[in-house]
Amino acid sequence: MDSEPGQGTRACMVLPLAAGVVAAPAPAPAHEAQQRLEAADPHGVVLSVEDNPINQILLEQMFEMWPRVTLLQAEDGASGLAMAQAGQPDLILLDMHLPDMGGMEFLTHLRSDPNTQALRVVVLSASAMPKDVAQVMEQGVVDYLTKPLDRLPFLRRVLALLSPGRSSAQ
Repeated sequence: MDSEPGQGTRACMVLPLAAGVVAAPAPAPAHEAQQRLEAADPHGVVLSVEDNPINQILLEQMFEMWPRVTLLQAEDGASGLAMAQAGQPDLILLDMHLPDMGGMEFLTHLRSDPNTQALRVVVLSASAMPKDVAQVMEQGVVDYLTKPLDRLPFLRRVLALLSPGRSSAQ
């Protein structure tokens, strides 16, 4: 062991090698979950209404593993509503704080239009206040996920919503 005041301490420990064959460690559950997600083959159109470019890049990277999922991106509420009307996405990922309108206003416009009222929405927000979540859920969103997103649960939820045999009540 070497030690110098103001410089730190360096220690070295030598352990004997175990006799016999050492089994390889079992794959971590997160690794297995990631492999299952990568092997899935969902298809559909996802519209992300998000003004933060970093969050948009993160979503792009997450969706790269699913080539049959098209990710559309809108940077504000007005363009998001126009894209929802024109493209009829299978799922909308909605940030609650947009530069031109709040998420509740977006949902009000979406639900008041017969062409978009049935579209499924998952809210992505940094706000986790129970009152905010309850108010948004009353607008018929299918889920409310908080940022920063926990990658695997988020992708599992999207997969469930895009998979064949999905129910509109999910």
